[in-house]
Amino acid sequence: MRRQTRTMPRAAGAALIGVLALTPALALAGCAGGTTSTPTPSGTPESLAQLCDDPLVADCATQGRESVAVTIIGSATDEETLALAGRVRDAAAAESLPGEAILQREPVEVPQLDAEITPPPAWTLQVYPADAAEIEQTLTDVLEVAGTPGTTGISIVDGWPTVTIIDMAEFEWTFTSIKDLDLFADGGTYTLQSVDERLRIVHVPARTADAAIHEVVRIAQEYPHAEVVLEAEPRPDASPTLYVSGLEPDEVEQISDRLTDPALADVAPEGALSFVLGTTGEDGVTYTGGTFGGVPID
Repeated sequence: MRRQTRTMPRAAGAALIGVLALTPALALAGCAGGTTSTPTPSGTPESLAQLCDDPLVADCATQGRESVAVTIIGSATDEETLALAGRVRDAAAAESLPGEAILQREPVEVPQLDAEITPPPAWTLQVYPADAAEIEQTLTDVLEVAGTPGTTGISIVDGWPTVTIIDMAEFEWTFTSIKDLDLFADGGTYTLQSVDERLRIVHVPARTADAAIHEVVRIAQEYPHAEVVLEAEPRPDASPTLYVSGLEPDEVEQISDRLTDPALADVAPEGALSFVLGTTGEDGVTYTGGTFGGVPID
């Protein structure tokens, strides 16, 4: 059955990295399934409208007059995905698309935390404008991460990768499985899927040893009411700081004692790794700071 091309909501367009707009002249057709699309005549570039009729395409979404987002079905193989990425790029280039062409995969099946929140695509990648060889390599890296169980929402913004981890209980395992893959080797952001921000880690390998990441995750697991964020600018030379908020006064003391344990003195290969703990009382918000392992700040 053919799905009709739809107009992308503004909120969805923002989530797909940039404004997604396409000229009305493109008039993208709906997406079909189950049969092979009719090939274009020899020497004739494939149009975006024709591409959207391909059975591999679950949806084509547009907004305005400049860009397009193509959603590939979740059952597509890696080879089919790489081939479709090249076709989307070529079609956008042939039509001199003014804006961006995005390729994304259908959302993975995960427990719905809020019926009003639309699950993110399994991954999202800008394929136009972009270099063909670079697209192939980057998408290969994305697919490698997407093959790790418990991941979704993989994207790259300004060269910095992000991933959503579905299950808190598997957060450490998933992080360990991903961190050395090519896409995340120089760092990345790992966010727990949750309605409210529960755990987000900006991992900067040059500045943060794995032992620090594991300690941060365990604090989030043991204090489920707290918001735990290892924050840093998204770049390989940034200096992270751990922020834990929503704590009770006695919990601040517990976590402070825990983080300043000399056993954690080596978790920051360069300098010190700072933390800030926040609690709200009768006098307002109180902050307690320190460093992992009690290392002096230069």
